[in-house]
Amino acid sequence: MAHAQVDTAAIYAEVEQLMMAEKYQQAIPLLTKLIERDGTRYRWYYDRGYCYLSTRQGLEAAQDLTKAIDMNPSCVECYTSRSVLLSAARMFNESLKDINAALVLLGTEHDSTRKYLLTNRGAVKYNIRDYKGCVADMQTTLAIDSNQPSAIINMCLCYAELDAPGELEYYAQKAIRMDSTSALWLSNLAFIFIQKEKYAVAMPFTDRAIVAEKNAKEKTGVPYNNRGYIKYMQGDMKGALKDINKALEIWDANSYAYRNRALVYIATKHVPKACEDIARALELGYTEQYGDDMQQLWDKHCSKK
Repeated sequence: MAHAQVDTAAIYAEVEQLMMAEKYQQAIPLLTKLIERDGTRYRWYYDRGYCYLSTRQGLEAAQDLTKAIDMNPSCVECYTSRSVLLSAARMFNESLKDINAALVLLGTEHDSTRKYLLTNRGAVKYNIRDYKGCVADMQTTLAIDSNQPSAIINMCLCYAELDAPGELEYYAQKAIRMDSTSALWLSNLAFIFIQKEKYAVAMPFTDRAIVAEKNAKEKTGVPYNNRGYIKYMQGDMKGALKDINKALEIWDANSYAYRNRALVYIATKHVPKACEDIARALELGYTEQYGDDMQQLWDKHCSKK
């Protein structure tokens, strides 16, 4: 028995080293070996779930994180990780429940974790169009850290939707002063100015975001999609189509990119292709996140096709 315990400790020490080195795929079989030996330790299910999450194995991650929560309902990090998975799956209400559970368990201490959870909750609220709720969470986050970049960007996005130009300008200028090289921040800034139809202002942020994403670990294609839309609005249909195609080549589940390409196809009289993209955007949950303009286009151009 003593030998088994030593062996188990050695295996888990190796798991910890692999996870610290972000070698998640290599850690998974070792964690599976530990679970097969002793399936009563929630931490091993959590760690394997986190590894699955980090390697984009969503179903396996969901199963392990749920198992860990069932075994230890007080596990803050379990709820936190599962909320990320649920949000990525566009299960926003379920994600909110997990974030709220984590915040209740966390209490009023641990500012760094609270800041992370509040920022994520604000982003989820933005995705379900609860812009005032998003602002409230970002205000709480900024009370903890007045220079939290994600909170400042989320403030910009929400105030743009709330049509509050004074607040938008304040937070946009604060974001610009960060001089960020983050593709996400730059893309969000570009999107804000696109919404305000300030395309000349948006374009430099989009170009910078494209350069930044080339060096990023995670590729989204969003900067190309933004630039494609700007070119569409400027009448450059060939350039728009090239950029949006590039965006979809990088991330083929971006409903907003299908929306933009549909607009280009309609403008260039390729209505059947537009209808295919509108259908795909709707299938990917465009309406829930952005509104009913794609449904209106479908009714206008495609319902009798």
